[in-house]
Amino acid sequence: MSKYEKIADVLLENCDQPSKYDLVAPIVQCDFAEFQNTLQITPFVRRQQRYSDQQNGTSNLKRYRIRDFQRITLAQTACAISNACEARGCTWNVPSESGYAACYVPKEKGGYANPHSRIQLNESISNIKQLVTTQSNEFSLYGEDIDRLNVQVSVSGPDMIRLTIRDADKQRYEVPVPIRWQATLPASSIKAKIKFEMTKTINGQVGFRVKRTDTQSIIFDTSFFAEGFIYEDKYIQFITTIPSRNVYGFGKNENLYGTQPSYIAIEEDGQTFGVLIFNSNAQDYKLDEFEDNKSMLTYRTLGGILDILFFAGPRPEDVIRQYESVIGHPYMPPYWSLGFQLCRYGYDTLDNMRAAMQRTLDGHIPLDVMYGDIDYFRNQLDFTWDPVCFNGLPEYVDWLHTQGMRFITILDPAIDSEEPSYDVFTEGQKDDIWVKWPQNKNLQFNETKIEIWLDMYGLLVSLCF
Repeated sequence: MSKYEKIADVLLENCDQPSKYDLVAPIVQCDFAEFQNTLQITPFVRRQQRYSDQQNGTSNLKRYRIRDFQRITLAQTACAISNACEARGCTWNVPSESGYAACYVPKEKGGYANPHSRIQLNESISNIKQLVTTQSNEFSLYGEDIDRLNVQVSVSGPDMIRLTIRDADKQRYEVPVPIRWQATLPASSIKAKIKFEMTKTINGQVGFRVKRTDTQSIIFDTSFFAEGFIYEDKYIQFITTIPSRNVYGFGKNENLYGTQPSYIAIEEDGQTFGVLIFNSNAQDYKLDEFEDNKSMLTYRTLGGILDILFFAGPRPEDVIRQYESVIGHPYMPPYWSLGFQLCRYGYDTLDNMRAAMQRTLDGHIPLDVMYGDIDYFRNQLDFTWDPVCFNGLPEYVDWLHTQGMRFITILDPAIDSEEPSYDVFTEGQKDDIWVKWPQNKNLQFNETKIEIWLDMYGLLVSLCF
């Protein structure tokens, strides 16, 4: 058997078992034990050549068939008929199993490749200049492929690695939120828990791999689907294997005030690792089953860069600790805010508010917080209170404090601009604190009357400086 038949990611026509993807050869191994703490790899160039048999100079790719679950389609652009599929340079082959595309990217095309057979790492590892890769134009989804990429790998202590892939020729959008990444080597007496490798398939395509140093478990590996690595101006994709089917995190997809594109996986031996993909563009995740109780993740985003952080664990609580050491710790709420709080619109008077509070206490329900809704406003004007319906409100708030309770007032963001003798509006006009349209006009919006909106950021700046 030719050494070229032991390919990492295909089945041979005449063999019963797939070859192991571990046979993908690492061209860069970096556990940072003997090097600096940052690996800079520049540049990448698009891949243009096809793989040919080095023994006879002819293409031998037809010897191999791709298993159905290994097929990589072009996102939502896979062609439904054979002529259109082959016109794109794809392969058309009706799968033996249902649920898989007939049109898919051949293994020898797509991805990025390294024309050099080996890279020697030395003390100048922070700046390796001659790593070039290229990507085939045949799989340009939107015609805006990025020709050259910079790859940077850094380590923070024994249990965290960061892989960053940028456009080598121009600045791209990056998440404008600082993270606490300290590129530091672990102490000489401490062995790194994970290490980074850059791999090269038999077709010359580059892959990225992170593996444990104790069990050699590969926790992240794009080598098996190197043809699925796409880096365009408005479309970025990679596909990685995951050494487990116990993957958590992506199901939490209801966006509130931020997005946390991260996941945690528990391996067969119970060790746990985490991955954070630091990107705030529109993103898509697709998890599929893979062989030997493994899974595969297809990640797509419409912009930004690839900035991936790996947390070695090995316990779930270790992963969370490492994750929070990078993104910051959650805000610790005041203890009283965790207690029962009573709030509703429609108390109308202070007497009704007192009665609702008393009914709660009479029912032996611990009460920590009372709210005042817009009922307490005078004519529903912000920063006012009704001296008739809520006569005695300041004294009531003072009494709540003596009982260990708090009082929270509701304020609306819109300020009335038509109410006569309303000093809140008058002072706001004088200090010019309203939100503006681009034409420098006050932003006005209300269903019943004209109101304007506080520019809280501008107000804070004017107060502080």
